[in-house]
Amino acid sequence: MRIHILDKYIFKEVFKTFIFGICAFSAVFIGSGTLFRIAQYITEYGASVPSVLKIFVLSLPGVVIWTFPMSMLLSSLLKAIPKGKRLILVGDPDQLPPVGPGFPFSDMLRSGVLPTVCLTEIFRQAQQSLIVMNAHRVNGGEMPDLKCVTSDFFFMRRSNEEGVCS
Repeated sequence: MRIHILDKYIFKEVFKTFIFGICAFSAVFIGSGTLFRIAQYITEYGASVPSVLKIFVLSLPGVVIWTFPMSMLLSSLLKAIPKGKRLILVGDPDQLPPVGPGFPFSDMLRSGVLPTVCLTEIFRQAQQSLIVMNAHRVNGGEMPDLKCVTSDFFFMRRSNEEGVCS
């Protein structure tokens, strides 16, 4: 099989960032769920460490298969950035996570590896909005104010399933 010059160039350009992506995403997958499952197998089910390690090694190809598409996208994105330019990712780590494996944006922000900036000024909602105030309370580990029912944030108490569904 002969590799064409263009294929060699593409491979050379993308290979390092692709391998970086596979390693980074695999580490996120392993760190986020696999280690907890391993600990659960050992502590709750009494599995032996060698058998759990065998399961772990056998599950690695599945992790790599999940990471291949994301790694290729990341690699292409990083290689498309011209020299001297920067990639700026904008998002909110407190938003609901995407459907699918992992929380890539949130994981990148919380890793501490990337420089991040946290915006604290509110532009789209009133400063005294209970939505904003309660969001800050929840992020700070406090209970939201559930007493007010005439504001932009309110809590509807229901005591039975029929009331919840209506």
